[in-house]
Amino acid sequence: MARKRVRVDDPDRVLNFGVALAHPLRLKVLLAHANDGAASAKMLSTNGLDTLGNVSYHQVKLLRLGALRLTHTEKKKGALERHYTLTEFGKEIVKTAAAAGRMR
Repeated sequence: MARKRVRVDDPDRVLNFGVALAHPLRLKVLLAHANDGAASAKMLSTNGLDTLGNVSYHQVKLLRLGALRLTHTEKKKGALERHYTLTEFGKEIVKTAAAAGRMR
C-alpha cells in the first residue's frame, strides 16, 4: 500500500503550528481562550493557570504566531490590561491538539 503524501503549501504555518504546540502552558492558554473567549493574562493567572508573567509571555508568543489576536485594552491601576481571543489558526491548533489527545 502506497503512503499518502501530504503537501505543505506554507512551511511557515507548519513551523508556527509546531511552536504553538511545543510548550504545555501554551496549550493551556489556548484551551482557556477556547472555553472562555476573550481574556487577559491577569484573568487567566487569577484562575490558577500559572503566574502572571508566564501567562503574559506565552500570550504574546501566541499573538506573534498568529494564534491569538488583541481584541481590546483597558487601563487598570496605571497599566494596560490586554484582552486576547483565538484566531481561526488558534482554533485549528486547539482542534488538532484535542484530536491528538494533548488537551487534558
